[in-house]
Amino acid sequence: MNELQTFNFNNQPVRTVQINNQPYWVLKDVCDVLGLTTPSRVAERLEGDEVSQTHIIDALGRIQNTTVIT
Repeated sequence: MNELQTFNFNNQPVRTVQINNQPYWVLKDVCDVLGLTTPSRVAERLEGDEVSQTHIIDALGRIQNTTVIT
């Protein structure tokens, strides 16, 4: 499991994780900040090495598969 670190950008949380010593941003959070409504469509437009899946623990303590980007 990867440890989450949360930053605030204009009062919106943006979660990050470290994978192989590289920072990755939770795609949904980045889309929220940018006003984009369909993260899966955004992921389709990125190069394969820019998108990954990882597990994070949500606010209720559940393990969730999450799309992250570099």
